[in-house]
Amino acid sequence: MTIIAGVDLAGIEKNRTGLAKIRIIDSDTSNIIASLVYKKAFTNSDILSFCSDASIVAIDSPLTLPLNENDMARELDKEMTKRGFRVFPALFSGMKKLTFRAIELKEHLLSKGKKVIEVHPKSTLKKLGITHSEILRYLKIHPQNRISKDEMDAIVCALTGLAYFLGEVETIEAEDGILYLPSSSFIEVIPMLQIVNY
Repeated sequence: MTIIAGVDLAGIEKNRTGLAKIRIIDSDTSNIIASLVYKKAFTNSDILSFCSDASIVAIDSPLTLPLNENDMARELDKEMTKRGFRVFPALFSGMKKLTFRAIELKEHLLSKGKKVIEVHPKSTLKKLGITHSEILRYLKIHPQNRISKDEMDAIVCALTGLAYFLGEVETIEAEDGILYLPSSSFIEVIPMLQIVNY
């Protein structure tokens, strides 16, 4: 059984982090049976506990630093922007705490044998040409309570992690980092997901 976690990370622990987890129960060429869990968390320990049974963790945050310590932006950030995916520089004043927090979490997760990938839910949605609400329709999810934006972004992170697991990803690479986006064909995979509980 493969478990993929998505983390829409907040910069500091007092702010809310969105978490989501896709648990693949069974799959064949036309159907993927999975469960979906999503929640909010605040502390690093809560995030690490949530991700403890995942083999892939997809985090919405820079996971590396610029090669030049005097630069705010990584070459990866510049490459993303060049390709039409707007991201904030890793060491921009409003991003610095987020980036260092994410790197700390990444190192802990790597030490536990997890595969950790950098993702960007807004860019994933742009790449696929869909919105949050369309994602829910594709997944045939009708939640009783409103899903927060943090949780929704975490679900998009987890779906990008699923795309990575299925080999349905493209990478944007630079000397100082790699970001994963779903391939255009992944839009055809999402409706194959049969969510049995959420």
